[in-house]
Amino acid sequence: MAFIVEDGTGLLNANSYATVEYADVYFVERNVSAWSDLFSNVKQSALIKATDYIEMRYTTKFKDSKLFPDVQALSFPRTGVVAIPTNLLKATCEYALRASVGELTPDIAVSNPVNTRVLKRIEGAVTTETETSYPTNYQGQATYPKIQAADGLIQPLLRTSQGALIRS
Repeated sequence: MAFIVEDGTGLLNANSYATVEYADVYFVERNVSAWSDLFSNVKQSALIKATDYIEMRYTTKFKDSKLFPDVQALSFPRTGVVAIPTNLLKATCEYALRASVGELTPDIAVSNPVNTRVLKRIEGAVTTETETSYPTNYQGQATYPKIQAADGLIQPLLRTSQGALIRS
């Protein structure tokens, strides 16, 4: 697969938000040598994985809407945004650094619960009921790892909740 960076025009085949050159400068400025030790093709793969992760995790949460909804491959460019936001480029780099050494979205093994507890034990009976929980959020979807450096950069690009609290 070719490495194609979104240039702000809504490319139909883009698969990365950041260029390798941008990521190289980003990490040099932060004195992160782990990135400079990687081969160019590994950097490209990591940037694609980071972009895939951003698209999977945030695509329905970004402010505004796609500029060319029927054509563009990625969530940006968006209406109301002149260029690819710097925060998005930086977040892509941060996620890419983590993707270069491991999976951003590891599979959850359902055979490995995070918590099992006894709910009810009847005195003198052999039967017990247990509750097993797996790493999920309130919607039953797998939770995402907390990557503060990147998640914090993405946050300003997301819609804010307009929900209201109703007490009875």
